[in-house]
Amino acid sequence: MDRRRVIGLMALVLGGIAFWGSPATPGLAATVTKLTLGMPTTPPNLVHIVPWVAKEQGFFADEGLDVEIITFEGGVYVIRNVVSGALDAGAGVGASVAVSVAKKAGIKAIFGSAPRFASTMTVRSNIKTLQDLKGKKIGVQEIGGFADVLSRMVLRKAGIKPDEVTFIPIASADVPPLLAGAIDTAVLHVDQLMMARQKDPSFHALVKFWELEPNQLFNVFVAQEKKLAAEPAKFQALVRALAKANRFMYANKARTVDVAVKHAKLPRDVAELAYDELVKGKVWSQNDGLPRAKVEYTIDRMVQVGSIKSEGRPKHEDYVAVSILEEALKSLPRIPDYD
Repeated sequence: MDRRRVIGLMALVLGGIAFWGSPATPGLAATVTKLTLGMPTTPPNLVHIVPWVAKEQGFFADEGLDVEIITFEGGVYVIRNVVSGALDAGAGVGASVAVSVAKKAGIKAIFGSAPRFASTMTVRSNIKTLQDLKGKKIGVQEIGGFADVLSRMVLRKAGIKPDEVTFIPIASADVPPLLAGAIDTAVLHVDQLMMARQKDPSFHALVKFWELEPNQLFNVFVAQEKKLAAEPAKFQALVRALAKANRFMYANKARTVDVAVKHAKLPRDVAELAYDELVKGKVWSQNDGLPRAKVEYTIDRMVQVGSIKSEGRPKHEDYVAVSILEEALKSLPRIPDYD
């Protein structure tokens, strides 16, 4: 083979590598921006699967982001790490975000991936009505934590005083103490409820929180105000990728379930049933997930329960990074009847 043919073949091979390699390495020529993102459960529950879908489907890569997802055992810890600057962004409960904003923690909400609760108050068979909770053992992870706040919400609805029940602090794995009879109630995500019912079919949802409190924000992504001001394009890209993931999930059940099976470690049948419940309840957003009415309602609820002093009540603009959201979602037409 003469030298010219060898050179020609090498050029063809190298050209083919460049052509076929480019889709697999998006943004190779462009700058890839690294971002650390905290999530509140390990492994994620189905409702929290959004960033994993964004990663698996290439939405982060499309936006020029290299996202490292770091999981915790509670949204409080995520928010603390965002406040300290250890994380670029992270997800926590909307009420906790309101309290942090009121305390001038230096964070703002940038996206609401699940503006409605995805949890249930799961109870034993001897509890049929809200009034039956009186005298019962209420399972919570920690006083003031997510399950504690939601459980007290149910008690207020029932007209039951906190001293008329017993709060039992438990580990994050709620199902074993429920099975053992150590507690009578547990706040479980819908996929956890379905897993629990496989072990004891008598367990049932006394309350579905997306129905009890449809206007109180649940899963909200936040970032440090200093970082938002320094790198707005980075966070706008994050918001777009998450919004695209949410819309993809509504339109692609099978693929969403695949990601949940892989990352949430759920059995396929459980993931499919839980997906149907969350879609029916419009738990995931399809727009920014931070409508003014729900932000205001969430802040007001924290004032009512004493977590925020009335004189220190934050405004909508204190809570939401409005300019980041508006710029990020300009290219995504609003979908009616969704947050």
